[in-house]
Amino acid sequence: MVRLMRLCYGTFATVLKLCAMNGKTQLDIHDALLIALDPSDKLQLARDNSQATRWFNCQTNLNSALIRAMEYSKPEEVAENFKEYVMGLIDPNKASLAALAIRAIINDDEGIVSGTIVDMVNNISKADLISSPPSTSPDFFAGVLIYAVSRVQNKEGRTCIPQISDAFLAEIAAEGAENSAELYVQQPKPAQSANNTIYNAILPIYFVLDTSYSMQEENRFSAAFSFLPKLLSAMMKSSSLSDKIRVEVITFDEDASVDLPIGGLNEIEQWIVHYKKNPMIPDGECTHYGKAFKLLRSEIEEGVRQIQGETADGIRYKAYRPVVFFVTDGAPNDDSFDRNMAFAELTDRNFEFRPNMVCVGVGDAKFDDLIAYGAGRYNSPTGAYITRNEKLVIVPRDGVLPSRALTAIIPALVASIVQSFGNTAHVGGSGGVPDLFGEQDDLFEDIDWG
Repeated sequence: MVRLMRLCYGTFATVLKLCAMNGKTQLDIHDALLIALDPSDKLQLARDNSQATRWFNCQTNLNSALIRAMEYSKPEEVAENFKEYVMGLIDPNKASLAALAIRAIINDDEGIVSGTIVDMVNNISKADLISSPPSTSPDFFAGVLIYAVSRVQNKEGRTCIPQISDAFLAEIAAEGAENSAELYVQQPKPAQSANNTIYNAILPIYFVLDTSYSMQEENRFSAAFSFLPKLLSAMMKSSSLSDKIRVEVITFDEDASVDLPIGGLNEIEQWIVHYKKNPMIPDGECTHYGKAFKLLRSEIEEGVRQIQGETADGIRYKAYRPVVFFVTDGAPNDDSFDRNMAFAELTDRNFEFRPNMVCVGVGDAKFDDLIAYGAGRYNSPTGAYITRNEKLVIVPRDGVLPSRALTAIIPALVASIVQSFGNTAHVGGSGGVPDLFGEQDDLFEDIDWG
């Protein structure tokens, strides 16, 4: 059966209301959910019935402070709170139905791509969630709640909220009986065991270039573009490096598009030749960072998966954490909520391949315009991946264009890659995504700005 659904706080909470114990009201569910999300009431969220109605019916978006709090929440703590304050309100005879209904909403939500992590407690993607037996555990409900609160504007559920009814649950119950889905209480996934697989490691680099009209001024576009031929030259001079880098070029203005799909030395060389014969003219009317961030996330996920699927002489490939050079000459002028949500998804700690973001300002770009979007472990005070990483924001100094900084990065980056492989060019197969760029400490220190 085809249904147009949207997972959000309102649709999630309405399912719980329909599956609640007798006598439990909408306000009871709303109050319990807010306690689970904000147990100490630091956010002082309204817990009256009128507020509950607006949120349950998707008439308004959630409080921005709550959204921000969920972006930095500890999922396991939310799961414990959900178990303590919310699970007791759900009719035990309807808990499986609630799980099936929420899973059906996720399945029918075309805005959620298959690789998106929708259970943020157990780190489970949409595809894995749908292909597994449904879970009635508090971890599952809490994980989906965190996603719905932190990743979706509540008003997006307005058109489908009327469908979340007793009739909808009856349909879900009938489908569940037909499919004979066996419910289970989800157990933690076992850790992947170490093995002796040998991997060939590759560094994906994404060059994201502003093509708004103002980039024509002062040769800003040409100066930024010059980074690519210099990188190509460095790759051609090093036989050990030429097959260790993949590059993709994305351009953006009021929209975003892929100009060079991720590829190696040959693809880059062909694209540069084509560009020189057919120069790109920046003529966009707007500077929409959000469109670039959204496209970048999907391209990184697809590109890294592509790399990981490659083999050569029986040796599999593994990707370093991607590096993004985000080049622009001005402040964004798209919707701040959409932009920040897109960036949050790009740098989400549950996104395995979240990139190192190097923001490069040219022309009139200001540090304050870009500081929010520098991200990575590079020179992080704690050694952890952080956003607002000022060390990864490069802006004009004393009238000197940062294209010099881009050029200066190349020798240090090349040396780091070559040194990391030694004579074997292999890395072990276990563990997370290795972060070559994040482990450097001197890429920008010796740049001659004068």
